[in-house]
Amino acid sequence: MREGIENKELIITQYKDKMQKEGHTSLEVNSCGFIVSKTRGCLGASPDGLVVDPSNENPSGLVEAENIQLHENESLMAALRRKGICTKDGNIKKSHQHYYHFSNKNLL
Repeated sequence: MREGIENKELIITQYKDKMQKEGHTSLEVNSCGFIVSKTRGCLGASPDGLVVDPSNENPSGLVEAENIQLHENESLMAALRRKGICTKDGNIKKSHQHYYHFSNKNLL
């Protein structure tokens, strides 16, 4: 967990670089603090960044930086399954400690 916190800026920079290579040249990630839902005032979250991508149909989003260590020749999806985060079909397991952490941010 400490590595994820220490590497958050690097992870977000790598995300922006990847997205820009894929054609999202106007994409921005801005830091933020705690956000309270405008429609569900009892819900809030502290994402690692706010994403703005004018080229996307839905231009606003959130980013959560996670530092997942891959074994040699291992895909990200394989690592997420190995660590028990995702199911075989790529969904976050409801039993994983981060399930509600991630899914509640989708409600903002």
